[in-house]
Amino acid sequence: MLDDLDSMSFSTGPMSPRPDRLSRAAIGPLWLVPMNRQAHFTGRDQLLQDLYERFRKPTAAGSGATRPTARTQVLVGPAGIGKTQVAVEYAYRHRDEYPLVWWIHAATEATLHVDCAALLREFFPNSPERNPQSTREALRRELAARPGWLLIFDGTSDPGLVTECLPKAHEGHALVTSRNPNWRAVGSVVTVPPMERQESIHLLRERAGRKSESLLAAGQLAKALGDLPLALDQAAALIEQSNIGFDDYLRRFERHWAELLQRGRPTDDRPDTVSMSLELSFRELESASPASAELLHLLSFVAPDGFQKSWLTVAPDLLGDTLGSTVASPAYLDEAVGALMRYSLVDVKGSIISMQPVVGALGRQRLSHDQRTEWAHKALRMMDRAFRFDANDPRTWSASAAMLPHAMAAVEYAQHTDVTIAAAATLLNQVGQCLFKTARYEQARVALDQSLAIAYRIYGEENPRVSAIANNLGRVLLRLGELGGARQSLEWALHLDERTYGATHPHVAEILNNYGLCLARLEEKDLAREQFERALRIYEEKLGPSHPNVASILNNLGYLKMLAGELEGAWEMLQRALGSAHGAYGPNHPDVASILLNLGDVLRLQGSHAAARAQYTRALVIDEIVYGPNHPDVARDVSHLGQLLLEVGDAPAARRHLERALAIDEAVYGGKHPNLIGRLQDLGKCLKAVNEVDAAVECFTRAAALPQNVASKPNSTIAAA
Repeated sequence: MLDDLDSMSFSTGPMSPRPDRLSRAAIGPLWLVPMNRQAHFTGRDQLLQDLYERFRKPTAAGSGATRPTARTQVLVGPAGIGKTQVAVEYAYRHRDEYPLVWWIHAATEATLHVDCAALLREFFPNSPERNPQSTREALRRELAARPGWLLIFDGTSDPGLVTECLPKAHEGHALVTSRNPNWRAVGSVVTVPPMERQESIHLLRERAGRKSESLLAAGQLAKALGDLPLALDQAAALIEQSNIGFDDYLRRFERHWAELLQRGRPTDDRPDTVSMSLELSFRELESASPASAELLHLLSFVAPDGFQKSWLTVAPDLLGDTLGSTVASPAYLDEAVGALMRYSLVDVKGSIISMQPVVGALGRQRLSHDQRTEWAHKALRMMDRAFRFDANDPRTWSASAAMLPHAMAAVEYAQHTDVTIAAAATLLNQVGQCLFKTARYEQARVALDQSLAIAYRIYGEENPRVSAIANNLGRVLLRLGELGGARQSLEWALHLDERTYGATHPHVAEILNNYGLCLARLEEKDLAREQFERALRIYEEKLGPSHPNVASILNNLGYLKMLAGELEGAWEMLQRALGSAHGAYGPNHPDVASILLNLGDVLRLQGSHAAARAQYTRALVIDEIVYGPNHPDVARDVSHLGQLLLEVGDAPAARRHLERALAIDEAVYGGKHPNLIGRLQDLGKCLKAVNEVDAAVECFTRAAALPQNVASKPNSTIAAA
């Protein structure tokens, strides 16, 4: 196996394989609703009761059987009608009736993927994130086997995203909120109406702390606001904070209505009353707390949900004097966030800030072009500063994964401006590396393609800043089996670094290693060996013989020696690599696992099957702990074990390993990737050995139909930088 210079360092105590699946009793009740229950939630009792009865009340289903009226219900209505608040209230009222309640932000595929992947990790602890399609497939399988859950898909307009997450037959409930009314094929559509007038009046008086104020004045204001919960809540919050009456607010509202008509009404489907009530809150906030207003501007240019307050503190120098000095002080930052909460513009749960998408949309829309450009760029630079993914440090992985939706949103909003800034290229490069390390290769390719395009526009194709991005893109293409594109990308990166740094710089050696990997997979082994030997000379001269990168190159050279039949030379080189890697990382690092796998191959070729199995098993234990049970490197390890077990005559155990390897790679790469050819062929041989001829033929036939490349059998262990 060719070893990866960019693998992470990991140290732990005594290791043993952990089970891939935990029982419901082991997991216990699961609850994720990232919003607080509204203290002043009013009315909606009949709507909530109807939802409950449609989920629970059985009806005849032919042949004497019964079934609930609906398993999927969709709350439909315009922005501000209160769909999300109804879903939150339903979850809190009935949380004790479900062993699993999970909130999924479904406005985009990216946010849906993050929340679905988080739920899968509850089912499979330490499992890495899969690509979006395989995540939804795995979630469907798990939900089909688990009764009694409630999933809430908030803010989606795409029925397909929801149906891809839900099994066709299940014993759970799905509650969806959407502005799109076209859900008849998916579930029961529930149109959320405005509040009843008496409910509106009650909400205004309770929320504003004006229980003694005139019912007539409250009723007139409720009518003007269209009985829309968001508009009512905004009005009540402003009335409370400004210490004004219902009549005073109504006069402000009517003046703003005249302004709106003068300017021309917006063309979106947001109700006018929602826009106007939010605008009045924005204006009052700007007057009462300029720092809070600037914070709202900033938050409008990231994803609306799941923003960590601590991310604000990494970049005070980038945010201007007012907001910069605010986020630099914990007390001032808490005060600014508190003001946003008091005006009902954000929700805060623990250290997480969330806002309704309509608040962010109007917050962006009301800014001038220059202001949008300014705040989009500040948000982008802030996320670039905060996003510090380190492939060698797993402690950065979960934090980086949580930042992904916000990083991508910041890039998107910045790209809508007429100025391209370098932070977009660097942030997307980091995002691509994070996605690569968690085996989301297609998404990584998209991010790195965007990063490269931006870098080309800013710097030109010949600039050395392009090199690192091209190198990372080459690594992703290698994983995807697109060897021609990988070679082109890596050769370009090598050209740029050699021209910039000279032929003997460590940057050059890093790319030489990846280029050698590509050549090895293209079966150009002599040329690959030249790249590795050159990289080794550079590292030993510039960084010293004990540097961890030296271990990776020694591993790669040892692997090539093994392929050439030079088993003694391969063993000696791999032992040197193992000693170096142990010294640099300790015994529990993925680079160590890579070397152990190659040592196992040498032992296997020498006929020492028991010793080879010990090396393979140790490599598997390391990779499962580092990556989780469903990573491609784990598939590689169990494939080696399966082949060895087949050789020694233990076909049933071999079959379990080979089927597992195939399942992992299918989940990561999809069902039609060249990497599956070797997996299918190995499994076919195993099935033939146990006389399951039809199943074996099916494997061989499927393998023959897959697209070919010369590196289609992913049983080697060479490492990329």
